[in-house]
Amino acid sequence: FALSVLRQENAGAAAARHLGATRSRGRILLFVDDDMEVPEDFVESHAAHHTGEEKRVLLGRMRAGAGGSGLMERWHQLHLDRKAAQFSADRGAIRGNSMFSGNVSMRREDYFAAGGFDATLRRGHDMELGLRLEKIGARFEFSEKAWSRHAPDPHGLPWWRERAMLYGRIDRRIWRKHPEARHASPWRW
Repeated sequence: FALSVLRQENAGAAAARHLGATRSRGRILLFVDDDMEVPEDFVESHAAHHTGEEKRVLLGRMRAGAGGSGLMERWHQLHLDRKAAQFSADRGAIRGNSMFSGNVSMRREDYFAAGGFDATLRRGHDMELGLRLEKIGARFEFSEKAWSRHAPDPHGLPWWRERAMLYGRIDRRIWRKHPEARHASPWRW
């Protein structure tokens, strides 16, 4: 396969992912975080879900890496495990605001029809794009087989606190952009 290395000023993950999407030539886009390990059949597992012309978004299972022992990291993995169990048990549970960009694939044309990642969002850009994909009729699926392993997170409690506060502010911005999506309201909890 052809491998291209793209460089740009650091403008966040959404901008980096969007640049990759704009330069891509394939029919399917597959996004993973920079700290993910993937198995040999990872691309094949994602591609198997995109054989037709249906608007489909595939969320792959994210597993914890070895050595992750911090309290917040364990809490985060528990959250991912609960989501995976919910998605496996009830396919209807996956809505646009459940989308995560650490392990996701979709048709390139659907990505651009929905407008791509919003680079102004430093966090939550995946959930916001998921809401727009939902609006254009994309169906969300989950796969245990298309798994990735998340490397241990080196951050401490102050970083996690700041991250939680940022997500709170971003959730409010997303809600303002999509007030019709009641399932995305930050007050849903």
